[in-house]
Amino acid sequence: VDNIYQLFALGKNFKNIAGLRAGYEMRTQDDFIQKVTSTGFLFEGWFKPTDKLSFNGSFTTRSEETDEGRRLLGDLDVTRHQVTAQYADPAWGKLKVRWQQRTRENDPLFTEGLTTGIGLTTPEASEVNTKVEYSALTPELTLRRADLGSLTVAYSLITGTFENTTDAADYTFRDHLITGTVTPRSY
Repeated sequence: VDNIYQLFALGKNFKNIAGLRAGYEMRTQDDFIQKVTSTGFLFEGWFKPTDKLSFNGSFTTRSEETDEGRRLLGDLDVTRHQVTAQYADPAWGKLKVRWQQRTRENDPLFTEGLTTGIGLTTPEASEVNTKVEYSALTPELTLRRADLGSLTVAYSLITGTFENTTDAADYTFRDHLITGTVTPRSY
């Protein structure tokens, strides 16, 4: 089994006030059954106008193809966007707001069902030609006290769509996620 990951990136730091990075990645996963390769691009940036306020953003995209063998889900394309704003104060904690969007598309690898060695037939490609897209908005608050520790509370609103491009199985979804973490002080 070979798992190879290579990333070539260039970045620039502007006097600890801002920074940019761009890169290109190549991945190979090769085992006895199949060989999958992917390539992608990434772009990231950050800006810190004061010691307490910062902004981050990123965009990544990756295209994955099956070179040898077959996967039921076929080829895959993934795109991600993320933007974060944070205000941090050592006296009490931090407030962070993050927005992210992800898109995942599966293209069929074959156009007809396949019969396996044990007599089972896989679905036709039209059954795996899908696209999922969702967005999440997450405000997060962390309160800190030196004598007690910290409390982090976050709420995520996640909305999205699922599309089967050859079937009437399209639907939308909405999720609400609340998380909390208590971290006692360290001794």
